[in-house]
Amino acid sequence: MTVDKPNPDTSRDDSAGPHVSNAILTRYGLFVVYTFLMTLPVLAALVISHVGGPYSWDDGAITLAFGQTLFATGEFALNASSPRVEGSSSLLFAILSGGVVQGLALDFNEAVISSRVISAIFLGATSCLLFHILRRYLSVPHAALISALYCLLPVHYAEVFNGMEMTAFAFFLLVYFHFLNKRHLVALVVLPCVLLIRIEAGFYLLVVLALAIWKAQPLDRARFLQHFGATVLMLLALQLFRTLYFDSFVPNTILAKMHPPYSASGLRGIELKFLGLMDFLKHYAVPVITIPVLFFLTGPKRRVRPEHLLIIAFGLFAILSGRNWGYDARMTLSLLAPAIVGVAAASDALAEKGKSATLSLLPAALILLTIAGHSVGSIGSVRQFLSALATGASYSEFSEMDVSNLDPTQPYSHGFYGVTPDNYRITGEAVEAMAERLDLPVIKFVVPDVGGLGLCCDTVAVIDIALLTNPVLAKQGYAGFDEYLSKVAPDLIQTHEVWSLVTGMYDSRYFQENFTPIIFRNNFMYLRNDHAETLLSRGDATRTSFRAFDFGTVRYGADVSNGLYSITESSLLQVR
Repeated sequence: MTVDKPNPDTSRDDSAGPHVSNAILTRYGLFVVYTFLMTLPVLAALVISHVGGPYSWDDGAITLAFGQTLFATGEFALNASSPRVEGSSSLLFAILSGGVVQGLALDFNEAVISSRVISAIFLGATSCLLFHILRRYLSVPHAALISALYCLLPVHYAEVFNGMEMTAFAFFLLVYFHFLNKRHLVALVVLPCVLLIRIEAGFYLLVVLALAIWKAQPLDRARFLQHFGATVLMLLALQLFRTLYFDSFVPNTILAKMHPPYSASGLRGIELKFLGLMDFLKHYAVPVITIPVLFFLTGPKRRVRPEHLLIIAFGLFAILSGRNWGYDARMTLSLLAPAIVGVAAASDALAEKGKSATLSLLPAALILLTIAGHSVGSIGSVRQFLSALATGASYSEFSEMDVSNLDPTQPYSHGFYGVTPDNYRITGEAVEAMAERLDLPVIKFVVPDVGGLGLCCDTVAVIDIALLTNPVLAKQGYAGFDEYLSKVAPDLIQTHEVWSLVTGMYDSRYFQENFTPIIFRNNFMYLRNDHAETLLSRGDATRTSFRAFDFGTVRYGADVSNGLYSITESSLLQVR
């Protein structure tokens, strides 16, 4: 059984005297470390929320929207008017964030901030647990330094800024393997949380536990078999629930990622898988190289731990899934804390074998090298985060003095605010305003960006052409898109750039024959012809020349500017 080594300072019993005991000092020092590790990420989340505003990555708002809808309506859907679908990669994080939003009755901006705080709390909790575990292998100062470095890594705050779940995944993985190594039943209690926090977690655990059964000593094999069986049973139960509730054998987000632009076939598909492996090695080259070397040098005393096998599992998944759609450090970020523990355990065995003062520093040195290697590999992701934060700050300033590019007297004609929740809130509010003009209780809206839209606007039936929250298109892909479009008969369409291309929107006969380009509240969209005639007959719209507009400043006007959509002289409607 693995038992944490007692700190020699805390084992002393000091009697009364004028000097504070070493034990009390140590306890006070530990309290300071735990407090620092727990509070720093939360404070950082609040600071970056103040600086960057609601202008993080819109995908983070998707999970938040699902959680909000679940608690508001009892359905797992993007919003109250959209279909039931497993459109989030984290059922548990959706439940946690949605519960907070509903329980505290938070508004849009507060909901975005709350998801960041939740992500930050998990980062702090992971850092605290990492500090607790590392005290088994390192001195308290070294363990505190490494845990603080882990907590301060800028790449973590990219995930916090986006309000997403990888920090929670790291926490549950670390808790699970900690108690699994200690042969504690708490590991079985935590197991469902691991499986529900990320849809690929089951793959990781099955690989780790299968390899552990193969490599384990006879006394440990029964324990790993027990956990392997429990994992299989829980995955089967989850699969049964998925089939009965979502009417799908495979999570919708996985189905979506099997289609362009997320994936590719042929040589390009092979290239993406190779790039996925390279991205993994870019971040984890140090443990991948050092742990086998340490095992070789340790000899018979080596002990393969589940954390070591988890590195293999992540590497395999990186090959299977290919390069990540998003910042490249994200999909493997949750591995860092378990990898640090794995490096510590492997190097500690060699240090104990050598029994020298120099070797006693080996665990700390290799862990620092692991963190440094991950930091170098994450430079691109950190740059993306800092750029997004700076852009968010500029958006926050601009939004305070936002004026119409068309008519300065119209307060609702906003500028463009990137791929962010607040940008799609602005879009959603314009769509809801259009529904009011048309006397529609629910408006069917085709659109590729759905996070902020789902979070803000319950009367918009979202038809997601980016597939993630669309149970029909995610299964069939874009083949037969024209027929699909005619079946759903949307009221309004907004498409742009890559989504216009992969759907073949502008080549769709149904689209060509049934939709009119409009500008409403500075949004360039396509309104169904019968609705367009209704607005014209009421005097709420006028035909105008597209030459009157600078489509570089019109929201979603890029397809006109770059020539993807050819607009004719008299086809454009300006809706008042």
